[in-house]
Amino acid sequence: MDSVLSLLGNIATMIFFSFKDITEEEIENNIKYLEQEKWFQAYLNNDKYNKLIANNTTIRKVIGSININKMSKPNYHKRQQIRVEKVINKQTAN
Repeated sequence: MDSVLSLLGNIATMIFFSFKDITEEEIENNIKYLEQEKWFQAYLNNDKYNKLIANNTTIRKVIGSININKMSKPNYHKRQQIRVEKVINKQTAN
């Protein structure tokens, strides 16, 4: 059941993602917010990942699409963490 909900969430995010123009300001604001998270700090403290976060448009769009107002909700927070980690790992493999 969780995988079905996750799949639906990912599809909804991709649809929303394709319609919404994400600004550089949104990306930078979200990065500043995420800098408070230990899991995100681990990526920033690694030169390889830090460069990807700074320069990779795919990663930056995913970060910019996060709704910071919903990050206080544990389920939303965890889903976004998984999304960011997946896209970083996928872009690292390329």
